[in-house]
This record gives sequence, C-alpha cells and structure tokens, in this order.
Amino acid sequence: MNILILINPILAEPVSMSKCLYSILNKLAGLQQNKVVDNKRLGSVLAHIQQQHEELEKQNKRSRLKKSMPSRKAQKADIEQRKLNPVLDSCS
Repeated sequence: MNILILINPILAEPVSMSKCLYSILNKLAGLQQNKVVDNKRLGSVLAHIQQQHEELEKQNKRSRLKKSMPSRKAQKADIEQRKLNPVLDSCS
C-alpha cells in the first residue's frame, strides 16, 4: 500500500511517491476475553463492599472526613508562619 504524504494540504503537492513503512497496532490481539468477563462480574462484589463501608460510616467506625495530614492551605499557612517566626521551628 502506498501512502501519499502532503506537506501543504491547500496546494496538495505530493512530496514523493516512495513507499513508507508502517505497522498496524492491534491492541485487541493481546486481550484475554475471560479476564474481561471476570472483571465485569466484580460489580456485585464492589457494590457489597460499598454497602459495608456505608454501614460502617453510619456506626461512626469509618469516616472519610478525618484526615491524618493537614490540607495544602494549612501547610502553606504553617510555612509562612515559620518564615515570619523562626522560633516556631525550635518548638516542634
């Protein structure tokens, strides 16, 4: 198969009539159908896990709102404070 390369699409001037080497990438060739089916079956399992997480949140045993790390804004404010008052570095 010959591929015609055009530099300027308005003028449509062919560059050369030489052959260009190309290859077709087929991603589906390496796909294993049974793994796709197994992955689709996970929907019910994931729904069950989500339901358990919601029950734990209702019982206050699990909360997404609690964070172990300060937010980015709090970190920036802390850095600015330490720049203004170096004594804070020695306290921590």
